[in-house]
Formats: sequence, structure tokens, C-alpha cells
Amino acid sequence: MATRQKHSNNGTSTLLGAFAIAATSCSVQAGHGARFDSPGATEHFLFTLKDAAGNIETCKCTQRTVDTFNVVVRAQEGTTERNWLAGDLVEARLTRDTMARLAQKDAAETITAPWTFSQDITHSVDDTHAGNEKHAGHETFQGRINAANTVGGTVDAITATFVPALTALVDKMRVIARATGANTGAVNFNPDTLGNVLVEKVVGGVRATLAAGDITGASHDLDLVYNAAANRWLLLNPKPVVDLLTQYNEWTLASPMVEATPYSVSHGFGGTPKLLQLVLKCLTAELGYSVGDEVQIVGNVNNTNNNGALSCWASATQVGATTHASGYVHSMTHKTSGAPGNATVGNWALIIRAWK
Repeated sequence: MATRQKHSNNGTSTLLGAFAIAATSCSVQAGHGARFDSPGATEHFLFTLKDAAGNIETCKCTQRTVDTFNVVVRAQEGTTERNWLAGDLVEARLTRDTMARLAQKDAAETITAPWTFSQDITHSVDDTHAGNEKHAGHETFQGRINAANTVGGTVDAITATFVPALTALVDKMRVIARATGANTGAVNFNPDTLGNVLVEKVVGGVRATLAAGDITGASHDLDLVYNAAANRWLLLNPKPVVDLLTQYNEWTLASPMVEATPYSVSHGFGGTPKLLQLVLKCLTAELGYSVGDEVQIVGNVNNTNNNGALSCWASATQVGATTHASGYVHSMTHKTSGAPGNATVGNWALIIRAWK
């Protein structure tokens, strides 16, 4: 398991006694141990041994007790394990691999271990992460995604401020801004006074100006991506083209139903229903059906050969159905045999169901 490297400032001493090949413990002069770090359970420090002939060995220590380096891993960073004598130099030096592990401000870096950040971080270019990132503070990307700190303007001319502020509009930049209300038409977006840019949506693979209501209201979090080539903000989450049917009710129009009779009822949906269903409910058993059985029927069928039909309809305030004229019969297949038959009008109730 990788451990965190600790550092001391100019730690130096000499060996108290010999430090042979394969040994994993050595001691420095009395009182000199405090010049070196004292690593914890997941930590280590590096030290370098050097003799009068100039031979060098770099070692890793994961535990120190006073003046004794108790757990030592030998021959680090390409050096060779050697027999060392009392009086040979022991130093906490800056090594090649230590420097290589340091992130450089202006260079591309590959991070293989978790990093913990307690303060805000600002990225002006893209980052690629193979693992998860966890941040106790905010993270701001000039190149990718950010959430607006405040949103203002109007419902059709939206302004937003970010912390830290955006400095330029960058292709594929992605931001989130919470709307203050439903739009009434075309919308412009102006983040951090970088300029009003038209907001569009994609319909069938083609960009289109927003229509009234594409921003549904003050609870709508707008997911916006900047397209530099078109100089447009693309709204990724406009109001869905197809609304879900969230309202439902049913009414018994007649029990039993009567020939040549129009029935209607107020639905209270606040708009014309999008789906209707007509059902006959058995009141007196016939054609293999038991009392309580329901048979779905099709409305708006032409009346031919004295076969009756039921037509259903809907308006902004009502739903209804009209039974066939007197002298006509309503064809109905036998429940079990499938044989054609005619339903007796008085044996059935008429139910209509509506969704919006």
C-alpha cells in the first residue's frame, strides 16, 4: 500500500553502529533522532547513507523510536544495499523520486492516489479522472461545469453570477442556473456579463428557439451547454415534448344505458383530456359474461346493417358518449365461445374513463 511521505528540514547525523546488508534497523547518534520525522501508520520518510568513499544508499523508514529507525526498507530509488559502518553519514535528503511525485503547476499530471481538498479549486482546462473525486470545498471549472451562485434578469433575459466568476465562454462549457419563472418566448442567457447569447434546444437533431413554457417555472434547473461554433447556449432539459398523463377519473354515465341517448359529465381537468375509454359493465348476465364484468368497446364506428355503435367525445370541460339509435343492436362477442352476439341495452351500464 502506498504511504504518505513526510519530510524533515536538513535532518543529519551519523550511524551509532554498523548497519549490515539485510538489516532493517539502525540507530543514529544520541539525541539526533528528533532531527528526522516520526512517521505514523501510513507514513514514511526517506534517508540517505553515505560513506567516506562516496557510496550512497537511499532507504525508507516507516517507524522511528527516539534515535532508532526501527522499520527500514533498503535500496530505494535504484541505489544498492551495502554494509555501513559506525560514523557513516545519515541525511534526510531531497531525492529524485520525491521531486517526481510533486505536482507541477504548469505540467500535465497523473494522480494515482486519493487527494483531499479542503478549499475551493479552480480549473481553467479539462481534467481527466479514472477514479472518484471527493471535495469538501467547491470546485469551479472554467472549461466545463459550474452552478450559478445567483440568477437574475427576467424570465426571457436571464443573468447569472458565478463564484469564482467565469472569464470567457468556452466551447462545451456546461453550467446550471435555476430559473426565476416560466419563459414567454425566446430566451437569452448572460453569465457574469459575458454577453447575451440566445438559448436554443435540439428538436429532431436540429437547433430551435425556445417556445413559451420550455422553461417550466421557478423550480426548473436549466442545464446549459455552450456551443462556440454557433454562439448559442443549448438547453439540455427543456419541458418534455410529450406530457405524462397525470390526471385520471371515471364516471358511470348510465346504469343501465338507454338507446339514442346523449350522456355527458364535467371532468374538471382544466383542459381537454388526451385519452378516452368506453366500457360496458354487465348488470345482468348474458353472452357468457357475469355481473360486474367489463367489456371495452370502440366508439365512433359507422352504423351499418343495423349494428349499433357508441361514440365518445371530449371538450375542455366535459366528456360524454351517445348510445345508438332505437332499432339498432350492439354487437358483442361471446365471452368464452367467441360467437357473435347482440348485447341487450338494459343489461349493461355505460362507463367512460378519461386521462390528461
